[in-house]
Amino acid sequence: MRQRIELTSLGRPRAAGSDALVKPLSTHGDDTASRPAIGGPSRRPSARWDTQSGRNLFDLRTAACLSQKQLARIAGVPCSMISRIELGQVQPPPDVLERIACAIDLVVAGRFCSL
Repeated sequence: MRQRIELTSLGRPRAAGSDALVKPLSTHGDDTASRPAIGGPSRRPSARWDTQSGRNLFDLRTAACLSQKQLARIAGVPCSMISRIELGQVQPPPDVLERIACAIDLVVAGRFCSL
């Protein structure tokens, strides 16, 4: 029987329906339990902005009825780049951002434009 594990706000696993933390098993003898989990408190402060920007791109792409593959082909960027941007893993350079914006008929304004 599988046990459902939830993550606490610190990225540590917690047994479902319990306030007790589940201690990760270490098979290599090193102290992997003391390392922060992926997405834990050691993430960059700008990660929230990256994730929100990626979510915005996802919303705009789906509103334009485009798949990641279609958007990548139109914008002339790898499909993996679109995926990583939407997941908040990378912030695209201004030229890539401009090509993506043109592909979904948007105008890039703000910090990349001089008024």
